[in-house]
Amino acid sequence: SLRYMAPEIALMQPYNHKSEVYSFAIVLWETVALRRPFENILPETFEQRVCVDKERPKLNEKKWPPALCALLSRCWTHNFAERPEFQEVVNAMMTIVAEGARSSEVK
Repeated sequence: SLRYMAPEIALMQPYNHKSEVYSFAIVLWETVALRRPFENILPETFEQRVCVDKERPKLNEKKWPPALCALLSRCWTHNFAERPEFQEVVNAMMTIVAEGARSSEVK
């Protein structure tokens, strides 16, 4: 589906395995936000707004852990070469979850 597709794939440009990191980040955002990504973007304007203008879903920096916001931003950066490898994403997610568990135990 277009809304989960990495920009380089939507534009039919060269890509690699890090395009999947982008898609994972969009699904992760949807899971945390409880909203469909790019729900207000029409298919006719998707290419321009997301692929060219680099629009991304809004991060809820007031409620979400800063580490999660940083990870999402890194995973959906426009240049796929700058996206992290999946092992780094897994490690970051494990840390985020562990920190969340610790903070809820303290309360």
